[in-house]
Amino acid sequence: MEANNAVFNESDYIIVQGHRIFIDINVRGCGSGCLYCYAPFHDENQQLLSEQQIVSICRYISSKYSCNNTIVSLCPNTEPLKSARSMQLVLLIIKWFADKNCFLQISTKESIPESFLEAINKLSKNNVFINISIPILHNANNIEPHAASVEQRLANFASKDLYRAVHFCLYIKPFMLSVAEQKQFIELINQYQIETVCVGVKFTSKSEIPCLSLYSKSNANAMFKKQGADICDFIEMIHKETDAHVFGSSVCCIYSSYFAKCDLELYNFERRLCNSCTLRRN
Repeated sequence: MEANNAVFNESDYIIVQGHRIFIDINVRGCGSGCLYCYAPFHDENQQLLSEQQIVSICRYISSKYSCNNTIVSLCPNTEPLKSARSMQLVLLIIKWFADKNCFLQISTKESIPESFLEAINKLSKNNVFINISIPILHNANNIEPHAASVEQRLANFASKDLYRAVHFCLYIKPFMLSVAEQKQFIELINQYQIETVCVGVKFTSKSEIPCLSLYSKSNANAMFKKQGADICDFIEMIHKETDAHVFGSSVCCIYSSYFAKCDLELYNFERRLCNSCTLRRN
């Protein structure tokens, strides 16, 4: 569904923090209906912006902010690959920013069509990153009722060697795994030869702005005090039993490979979160 807004303000659909810009493609609704989701109206169908509005947002960002060494993240409040229409909007954004010396990040719980992967692989300047979100293995059909199945999401990793201009990451967020599931994930990481893994905290308050929380020392500390030890133990397990690089945030692999400085506060909480990072301080 496409939204028809009488009043449209580009700034309502972006969030800027440090080297990162978040862009939404919707007015409301996600379509996946995940029970743990913090986003408003997450259990409603998407009401998408128009192509003209997306272009207007891209122009607004280009006029107001430097895109150099910026991470453009899609989309904090909706599933970017839910439909053919949403994928068209995502492609518009990628076309706009792909050659502007920035990094584009997509997080999805969908099965990614080969045609979409082919399109972004052609556009990418080795700067497109796809996070395949699989936070749980058991009972996913009930907890993530309208997302693609876990099996379909795992199948996306079969394409990672075909589209080398696109980076694939296993996105285990929010972290809420049993010991048995942790062991299953280790097997899956080895089976699919997954190269990059992110393990992220579970946000517990609807009042939080989750995509900004890890840039605040107090917020990061508060969240990791609840889950930090379990997450760090799981990260160490992945380090020991797989060849994957594993991080505590979806942007860490970008910071580690392309940046001289990290904006996040993870290291100030627990050094084990940053063992794969080339920027980590000794």
